[in-house]
Amino acid sequence: MRCTSFLIYLYIFVILLQLINSATNCPSTKLSNEIFYEIFDYLDGFDIFRAFYGLNHRLQKLLINPLLSMKCQLSSQVEFNVHYQCFLESFKRQVISIEFNDSQAVDNFMRCFIFDSSFSRLRSLTFDSISINTLTILLFYIKSLPCLSLLSINLTYSSNDLGFIYQMIFHLPLKFLQIVIPYTRFSPIHVQNPTMVHFSSIERLFIHHECTVNQLMSILVHTPCLRHLDCFKLSGVGYSSNELNTVMKLRYLTRFGVGSVGLKFDDLENLLLLLCFRLKDLALTVRNEDTKYLDADRWKELISTKMPLLKNFYLRYYHVIGNFFMIDSYEKIINRFTSQFWVDQQWILHVLVKKNKLVYCVTPVRLIGDYQDDLYTQVLQQLHVVSRTSVHPIFQMLYITYVNMNCGDMNVSLMINMLNILPHLKSMEISDSLLCEPMSLEEEDHMMLVNYLAKNKIMKISLRNVHDEKQIDFIWKHFPRIQYFRLDRVRQANLQPMIHDLILKANQNKILYQMTLCIICDDADYYQLGKLHQMIMKKKFLKNCIVHRRYARFYIEWI
Repeated sequence: MRCTSFLIYLYIFVILLQLINSATNCPSTKLSNEIFYEIFDYLDGFDIFRAFYGLNHRLQKLLINPLLSMKCQLSSQVEFNVHYQCFLESFKRQVISIEFNDSQAVDNFMRCFIFDSSFSRLRSLTFDSISINTLTILLFYIKSLPCLSLLSINLTYSSNDLGFIYQMIFHLPLKFLQIVIPYTRFSPIHVQNPTMVHFSSIERLFIHHECTVNQLMSILVHTPCLRHLDCFKLSGVGYSSNELNTVMKLRYLTRFGVGSVGLKFDDLENLLLLLCFRLKDLALTVRNEDTKYLDADRWKELISTKMPLLKNFYLRYYHVIGNFFMIDSYEKIINRFTSQFWVDQQWILHVLVKKNKLVYCVTPVRLIGDYQDDLYTQVLQQLHVVSRTSVHPIFQMLYITYVNMNCGDMNVSLMINMLNILPHLKSMEISDSLLCEPMSLEEEDHMMLVNYLAKNKIMKISLRNVHDEKQIDFIWKHFPRIQYFRLDRVRQANLQPMIHDLILKANQNKILYQMTLCIICDDADYYQLGKLHQMIMKKKFLKNCIVHRRYARFYIEWI
C-alpha cells in the first residue's frame, strides 16, 4: 500500500539502490527475485513502476513477470496522466488490489478505464467514499472480474433503497463484503422475494448501517455460506417473527456481533436460535431497557443448550442512573453471573460506573490483563469508579475483588469511604492524582482507615500517572500485605532511580517475602535490563531475585 511519508519511500529507495548495485557488481551476492517481491509488497504499484522500471534490464524483466502482484492506492492527488494510464494498461493483469480513497479518485479512474476481465487477478476493491449512483454503475462492470473476493464500500450518503445494491452484490463471487453508511440513521432495504433468491458465496459480512431484523433476514436468506456477521445497529422496528421462518439456519456461522442492539431480549433470543448452532464468538452491546439481558440463568440456559461451541462471550448493557436510584430486582440477580457455570467458562462480570450510567460487561478472563492469575481460581467483578455516585448499595451487594479508581478529583477521604464498602478487595488500580492530598485526615476518616487496614486483603496494586514519592510511600506503609506492585509510564531516565527507591522502601517496610515489582518504561533501550541487574547486584539489595524484561515491562521478583 502507498506509504504516507516521503522519507520512508526515500529510505526504501536508497536501500534498494544499494542492493541493486551490490547484486549487479558482485554475482556471488545476487539477490533472489523473492526478496524483491517481498520489498515490492510494501509499495504502491505505480510507485514501483515509476521508480524501478527503467533502472536496468533485470528489474524491467522482473516487473513484467506475471508472478509479481501489485497493489494500487488512488486518491484525488493521483494524476491520471499518460504515465499512469501507461502503467495500468501494461500491468493491470498483475494488479490484485485497488483502494480508492475518495470519490474524485473514482471519477478519475472511470474516465480512463472500466473494470473488465482484463483485470484478471484483481481480488480486492475498496471504495472509501462513493455515491450510490456511481456504485450502481460500477457494479454493472465489476461482475466481469473473475477473481474478485473482497469488496469494501463506504457510501457518502444514502436514503435510497439499498435492496437493489445488495442484489447486484450477491451475484459477485465475493468472500468478504463490508458496507458502511456514515451520517445516516436509516435506509430502506427491500431485497427480492426469497422464492427468486440467488445464493451468494459471501463468508464475512460487515453491515455498518442501521437495519431492522426483517431487513437483516432479507439479506441473510442470500448468504448460506456466512461465517462471520457483524452489524453496526440492529433495531426492532417493524419486527415480525414470521420473517424468521423464511431464513434457513446459517450452519457455518461462527461469529455474530452487534454494535448496538435495540431489540427486546425475547426477540434477540429468537434470532439467535437461527444463528447460534455453531457460534464460537458472540459480541453484543445492548441499548435497550429490557432488564432480561441481565438474567444470567437465562443466558446460561441459552448458551448451554443451544450454543455448545461458544468460546467467547461479550455482553455490554447500559443502564441510565436517575436522581433517585433504587436497586430493582434485576440488580439483585446479577450475582448469578458468579455461579459455577460462569467460572467454568472463564467469563467475568464487570460493573462500570460512568457519570449517569451503570455499564454491566461480561468478557473473557484473558482480557483483564495483569490480574488474570487470580481469575482462574475465583470470579472477579471489576468496578471502575469515576465519581461520587448513589450506587453504594450495589457495591456492597457484589463480591468485588478488584477496583479501578480512575478519578483525578477523588480526595483521600472519599477513597477511604470507597474502600470500606469493598471489604473483599484483593487488587486495585489507581490513576492520576488520587493520592495527591496530604495524609492529614479527620479523626473519623483516620479511624476508618485504621479499621480498614487492619482487615484489608489487598495484595496487588497498580499506579498509573502517579510518580510522587509521597503517594508511593502511602502504598508501602498502609498496605503491608502487598505482593505485586506495578508502576506505569516511567521514563528511561528515571527507571534505575525509581527501582532503587522502590527496593529500599520494600526493605524499610520489611517486605522480604515473595514479591514482584513491575515497571513499565516505553522508551527503554536494549541495555537497560543489564544495567538494572548490575545495580541490584552491586547494591546487594536482594540476595535472591530474578530480573527480567517483557517488551516495555521490567520485572524484579523476590524468590
